[in-house]
Amino acid sequence: MLVLGAVLLVVVAVVSVVALVTGNDAAVLNLVGASLHTSLRWVFAAGALSMLILLASLALLSMGLRRERGRRQEVKRLKAAAGAKGSSRPSPPESADRGSTATRPASEPPPSSDGPRADGVEDHFRSTPRE
Repeated sequence: MLVLGAVLLVVVAVVSVVALVTGNDAAVLNLVGASLHTSLRWVFAAGALSMLILLASLALLSMGLRRERGRRQEVKRLKAAAGAKGSSRPSPPESADRGSTATRPASEPPPSSDGPRADGVEDHFRSTPRE
């Protein structure tokens, strides 16, 4: 495959050089209501540039699709790993657990919202929800 690719690359290079060097013949492009007078050299160059842009866009599209497929597979793998741990729901953030007694040991008293805690840290942001 590598040899075939190298041979094709050399063939394309030779054809391009020959077309650009010997393409002095006049050409008329008839567009919708307008005529463009040019040479075959410029017609070939425009076609080559169009093909290069097409190949670059296909390569970018392929890379983007491959990356997106990888992300989907990673999310699926992480969800499966989280489900295998026995937890069907994601655990709430640590800040949401602060006031619940389910995560505190039974010997620890509930935190008070009227001053510093026993460990010296003040609880400025804990309050009852307003409706």
